[in-house]
Amino acid sequence: EPVGEFYGCVTLAQLLRRSESGELMLHPAEVADWPDFKLRCTAGVMAAYPALCQGKLAEDEQLLRQAIRTAAALKCNLLDANLYRSVPEPEFLAPAEVEAFTRVKPYADSRGVRFRFFFGANVGSDKRAQADPRFRDVPRIREWRMSWSHDELIDESCRQVQELARQFGDSADYGFHMPDVHEGGWANRSERCRARWADDRAGADAHFAGKFHAVIKAVSPASRVEFVFYPYCFNLDYPGNVRTRDYFQKLSSLLPEDMLIARREGSKEEYDSWRRFIRQPLSVWWSQETFWGS
Repeated sequence: EPVGEFYGCVTLAQLLRRSESGELMLHPAEVADWPDFKLRCTAGVMAAYPALCQGKLAEDEQLLRQAIRTAAALKCNLLDANLYRSVPEPEFLAPAEVEAFTRVKPYADSRGVRFRFFFGANVGSDKRAQADPRFRDVPRIREWRMSWSHDELIDESCRQVQELARQFGDSADYGFHMPDVHEGGWANRSERCRARWADDRAGADAHFAGKFHAVIKAVSPASRVEFVFYPYCFNLDYPGNVRTRDYFQKLSSLLPEDMLIARREGSKEEYDSWRRFIRQPLSVWWSQETFWGS
């Protein structure tokens, strides 16, 4: 299997050492090699993004190829394309970004590296809202306009992502970060959301996330869909966290079983508490440089 052979070569390269005289050495060894994690993601594109998509496709291709090579050398089979922008527009990928990633898709495929496109959950940008009267009662929560009830706007956003899934096929996964404020900005929801959902945040989040999951899977069944719900930490066994525990338990019952749910750094006990109440697989986000002090 070509990708397996490639990673076997990566293992071989990692065993090479150079002697004091400068000669390459390979000590005899028997290798039993398999991954501890099925999905292994590195955030290499994030650091390069300020230099990407400035109208220089040849340079973009070289930067992305370098990120792909680094991911492969680390045996990471996912490359996080979390494209943070200083101005939150466009809502998903710009044409220049689509072109850049399309050009390196065969190169990534040959090394068993998939893209993981990550976006802020939204129904539109301020720029789009200014020209569309349907947004008049849709609040801005953090960087984006957000609603759990304006289904026409949600569906339009879903179609944008579905087109990406159709274009990249099985070479990409998709993630969405709910607004990164307390309870995902639920307190700032519109009057329409209050009338429809009352205080059922789990039902509203499952409705929103389920729509994106359905349209992506319809055109790319092998693509994985991940959501970051708020909060993405805490020990759900603690009595003081009962509201959060009830939220995740209900949310989990409403979401598709194969949707990934993100959780950040924590202890084994904290992760175990999530597994007791959440039936979906957990996506572990971990950084030694994080403000969480891992």
